Amino acid sequence: MGRARVSPALELFNILNPDNIVSVVTNNYASASYKRPNSIVQGRLIGVGAQVRW
Repeated sequence: MGRARVSPALELFNILNPDNIVSVVTNNYASASYKRPNSIVQGRLIGVGAQVRW
């Protein structure tokens, strides 16, 4: 692009993670929080950007 140089960028983080539940609060059937997720695998992130130099 004339004297300007554009460098596109694409970043993919945790793209193959299945979003599974890692742990639950309790497995006690009589509890109000039975099988409630306590933590899950971090979600997928996609970053799009560009670096412009002139």
